[in-house]
Amino acid sequence: MSPSLCFLGITDSTWAFINSFAGWFSAFGSIAAVVTALYLARNQSRPKLRASIGHRLLVSRGNPGHRPEYICINAVNIGARKVRITNLGGRVGYFKKRHFIIISPDNPISHKLPVEIEPGQEANWFIDYELESGETWPDNMVKDLITSNNLRSLRFYIYTSVGNVFRAGIEKNIIELLKKACENQKMGSHETVKG
Repeated sequence: MSPSLCFLGITDSTWAFINSFAGWFSAFGSIAAVVTALYLARNQSRPKLRASIGHRLLVSRGNPGHRPEYICINAVNIGARKVRITNLGGRVGYFKKRHFIIISPDNPISHKLPVEIEPGQEANWFIDYELESGETWPDNMVKDLITSNNLRSLRFYIYTSVGNVFRAGIEKNIIELLKKACENQKMGSHETVKG
């Protein structure tokens, strides 16, 4: 019987057993590298938008007295590929959800739909705060769609041509305007009942 060599207190047969796992660890490392590469490649090819909706005043040098008000929907392409936006819309309600589409504003400061935005670019839609009917945008939204009970469920979305839907962050000023419109509508309905 040949003497077994010992290195660091471990015999040849023990070293042979330990080295048998090297192939398994190598295979596992290769599979993990492939999965990571595929995940990163797929993640980069997805469209990515950052969107928000807020209340804005248009300030210009030519007309210092009048400051038109708008509800502004903004979308910024933060991905690595261009995105084609086809619709703007939203949803309200907890159990009985109501979906709505926002018609693209027809004014020179808004983008027309559909619109393609390159990486790093943005698109904006400026909805008139005061509508042609004489009422305001919040009053119009509250009239048939939003109540004080379902206001917290309100969501705005941006829809793309490849089926991706991006949620727009609602700025606090929009929520405050809608709350006030809900209170005004409630007060108006009480006055109508009394009268």
